Amino acid sequence: MPTAIQHAADERASAAVRVAVKELDGAIKQLRNAVQGGTSNPDVEAALRRAMDAVEQAKPLIDALPDSKKKFGLLMFLQEHLERFQEATNGLGTSSQS
Repeated sequence: MPTAIQHAADERASAAVRVAVKELDGAIKQLRNAVQGGTSNPDVEAALRRAMDAVEQAKPLIDALPDSKKKFGLLMFLQEHLERFQEATNGLGTSSQS
């Protein structure tokens, strides 16, 4: 039974990370569209909120994983997408100052 419980925890954490990455990528796309004038602020704000909510939901599921290798792998994957998101938001700030 513990193996089944661990597998379920792994699946929940992996699914949450996939959702978070999808939302982060969507928010990046919305930010880029906004810079080009193709997206309204409410759309961008909604995408940002969904992305941050998804990341916040994924974090405790990752932290609860007993396997440190799986935990590290999921954290690194999520971190890579968070860095891309940060670059996009930084780019948004610098492009508005030009």
